[in-house]
Amino acid sequence: MEKRIIFLILLWINGLYSFGQMSETVHLSIAGTLKNYIFTHPVATITNLTISGNLDARDVQFICDSMDILEVLDISNTTIIEYKGREGTQCNIDTIYPANEMPRYSFYFVYNPSSPVFFHKKSPPLTTVFFPSNLTSIGDYAFFDSDLEGILELPDSLIIIKQNAFGLCSNLTDVRFPQNLTFIDYQAFIQCSGLTGILHFPDSLVSIGTAVFKDCVGLMEVSFPLNLTSIADYAFAGCTGLTDILKLPDNLNYVDAFAFFNCSNLTQITFSQKITTIGKYAFMRCSSLAGSLELPDNLITIEEAAFRNCTGLEQLIFPTTLKTIESESFYNCNSLKKITNPNPIPISIDSSVFSGVDKKACTLKIPVASIELYKSAPVWQDFFIEEEDTTNLKTIENPDDMLFVYPNPTTSQLQITNYGLRITDYKIYDVMGRNVYLFTRPRVHSSTIDIDISPLPAGIYFLQIQTKKEIITRKIIKE
Repeated sequence: MEKRIIFLILLWINGLYSFGQMSETVHLSIAGTLKNYIFTHPVATITNLTISGNLDARDVQFICDSMDILEVLDISNTTIIEYKGREGTQCNIDTIYPANEMPRYSFYFVYNPSSPVFFHKKSPPLTTVFFPSNLTSIGDYAFFDSDLEGILELPDSLIIIKQNAFGLCSNLTDVRFPQNLTFIDYQAFIQCSGLTGILHFPDSLVSIGTAVFKDCVGLMEVSFPLNLTSIADYAFAGCTGLTDILKLPDNLNYVDAFAFFNCSNLTQITFSQKITTIGKYAFMRCSSLAGSLELPDNLITIEEAAFRNCTGLEQLIFPTTLKTIESESFYNCNSLKKITNPNPIPISIDSSVFSGVDKKACTLKIPVASIELYKSAPVWQDFFIEEEDTTNLKTIENPDDMLFVYPNPTTSQLQITNYGLRITDYKIYDVMGRNVYLFTRPRVHSSTIDIDISPLPAGIYFLQIQTKKEIITRKIIKE
């Protein structure tokens, strides 16, 4: 009878704990001693815990494995101390946990009963964390697949968010990034499907790592900082909620592979003019991209399948700097009606680049005097070709790519090969600056101009070529 009464009393007490919020406030002078603290309530019933003082990875390990229903953790008045040993959040692994870093695997549930190496046997249903004010880093997998919800407020001192730190936290709705943050690492917020609205990054951010926001389907807009120089592969792949115009940061010089793969609701892209390479599959399946796509002025390479299945694109404008278009770059862009290509010499491409495009119904605008080259170039020759003064559309950054003077040195004949520069006059000067040869009727519509300099004495001369936009000078040697 007595045992039955005791059992009922214990059951009643446990019921009280189950239906109420149990809060504890703890001060730790020595890090690693939380397990020795005498709590007011049974540890397993604590829902709200506030800690001040010093703590390390051993204390976080104790919280995770002992506080079964903890929902709110306030460690804003603590300092995380470095710890080296086997009792941290990576159990049975002798490792170092840096100071001022939320320990890696803090609240990530990973347990393999058949292995002596495990992280946690269980993980509490943590919904809210108040971080230390001097925290500089959040470690790998610290809150991966946890129950954090609502707005994630990160401390101003934070510099780095490491890999998978908040991945699969599907109940987060917004992230308030601090002004000192410089790097977000691999998959830090992957599949945080609850993130919605506009994502604002601080001006201090310089790099977004691989797959950081992959499959964050609720994001509608991203506001990039001016100083961002790197968006890694898969960074925003599968963010199908991104809509309207994607404005890439001004200092970005490379769009990595798969960076915006399957962002199927993007309608327009504004590129940084510093971009030299668009990586493979970078914008593949961005099927809502529509109208005209003007590629950046300094672009050199479009890698494999970069715009494959962008079925809404109607017009492409290439820069004069473009040298390489890899296979399937515009595969199945079947709405294309016009391509403006100011490159005087056709870029060598294979048949897959524009596979699925009705080339005969797509107009290819090319420079004056380049029509014969394009008509004999594989793939390009299949388009409906029209000559156009394309130099008005894109500034010629490097006239060397537009004009050749050869042979040089020469004994008599000199040839100018001109690709769309629209030559209006040309002269030859000696080293004293005297005009020694004047051509009054240049054949401005010819792609090649032959000059006989055999009457000139052997020596060094300067050929001055006047175009509609500039004067180009070449040193020539008469032997």
